[in-house]
Amino acid sequence: MKKKTLDLVWFLVYFILGAYFLNSGLLYYQVPESIQAFDKFIRIAGGALIIIGGINHLRASSKKKRKHE
Repeated sequence: MKKKTLDLVWFLVYFILGAYFLNSGLLYYQVPESIQAFDKFIRIAGGALIIIGGINHLRASSKKKRKHE
């Protein structure tokens, strides 16, 4: 896969899980029962992606600091 396509796929995964997490707290949209059956797995995957995002943010900021030194 090209890098831009892979970046778009990751963005969509983050966006969908983020929207799901916001909706689970605010109850803005009724989620179908078929999706609610996977709630535990969705939360685990979302939590893992949040941790990965935080690690990537720290790595990017440390690279930026090294570049300016």
